[in-house]
Amino acid sequence: MNHRWLLNGEAPKWFAQYDRLLPSERWLLKQSSSVEYPSLATMVEIPLTLAVLFFQRQLLRLQAMLFSAGLERNEVVGILAGWQGSISQRLQRDWIELKAALPIRSSEKALFSGLARGVVPEDQMRQWQTARYYFMDVIVLGEEPHPSMEAAELGFDIDQAWIDEHCAQLHKEWEQLWALCEGALNEAEQSLLDQQTLRNK
Repeated sequence: MNHRWLLNGEAPKWFAQYDRLLPSERWLLKQSSSVEYPSLATMVEIPLTLAVLFFQRQLLRLQAMLFSAGLERNEVVGILAGWQGSISQRLQRDWIELKAALPIRSSEKALFSGLARGVVPEDQMRQWQTARYYFMDVIVLGEEPHPSMEAAELGFDIDQAWIDEHCAQLHKEWEQLWALCEGALNEAEQSLLDQQTLRNK
């Protein structure tokens, strides 16, 4: 809603969906819209890529923290590098597992006729929607609500149990990685304090 309409009665009452965005942002939202263009790209490949980029940014941040503490030779750095190189394959593997768990039973003819009408067959849409929400949920690491919570309200059919199970599995591994980093940083800090204590004696 336009705040000027509320305060002064100035038209328009409602902002258009993309009015306040930059042209490049409007273009991106329109072209990648899973509502306007439901497809393998918009519902699986783009969310998967964004999830990979999220984890890679987090991993770089962890490496920077270790480097700043003088731990560039610590074994944890190698573990982070391993994650950096494998997170894309890990999420790709989850997509392969999802396709096996939610197979498409519609014929090729049904798939193509559905796309021609702008309507994706239900089993295809369920697979895509489950993948889309999984790749969104998996990068929510704190107490923030998971995007998949909106699916029921919006009438999207997803396999919530599959999403929750696979998110919990990856998050557990991620928490273990964080614990390793915290342990290394705490040891480095304690070592520094011990050295300072010795110097002061």
